[in-house]
Amino acid sequence: MLTTPDRVREYIGLTASDAPDSVIEEYIERAQREFLNDVAIYVRDDTLTGNINGVNSTFWLSHPHVADRNFDGVVDKSDIEVYKWGKAGSLDLRETVTVTSFDPTYGRVVLAEAPASTYDVVTATYYYYPREIDQNMIPEAVACLAAFYYVMREFLLIPERLSHGAYRFTHARPYMVLLEQYYRIRDLMLGKIHVKGEHDEPSLIRTELK
Repeated sequence: MLTTPDRVREYIGLTASDAPDSVIEEYIERAQREFLNDVAIYVRDDTLTGNINGVNSTFWLSHPHVADRNFDGVVDKSDIEVYKWGKAGSLDLRETVTVTSFDPTYGRVVLAEAPASTYDVVTATYYYYPREIDQNMIPEAVACLAAFYYVMREFLLIPERLSHGAYRFTHARPYMVLLEQYYRIRDLMLGKIHVKGEHDEPSLIRTELK
């Protein structure tokens, strides 16, 4: 999972006896699916770059920054599906290929065996982030969203306005604070641009000794 029940309970102020792991985990599962579809982009059958000549086994995705689609907390080769096609677009001639190593940041895929030149194309299916994000913020974002779903369920059982005799009770949908916090974290993640810098030749601060 992308976050923990303890982290969710910190947001809603409950103990494990009030909200057991088994209950919280249901909301985490929903939240991480929503997070993936909200932040990442799904691509099916992306045509990979690389020579198909029976020798080359290294290919490149069109989109780097691959996302964790199976929610195990690690982005690795299990988060992509790679195929080689005897004829592009023909499902009958599509074969699954084994990936030996994968760099999710740069999108490099190394296959266990170089596809023969008789194959038309090599493709991959995966989720990717539109830019490099701070992975450490993902558990917080998912925890906020899971907490929102949990609290929303509890408060939806209570009308916003409740009357009992001469008394009137109202509540201001406090669970919306959790959703707003999720949006804030999400926007921070997507708003950070990581730039690879270039350095000039160093210059001496002091005059060279003679």
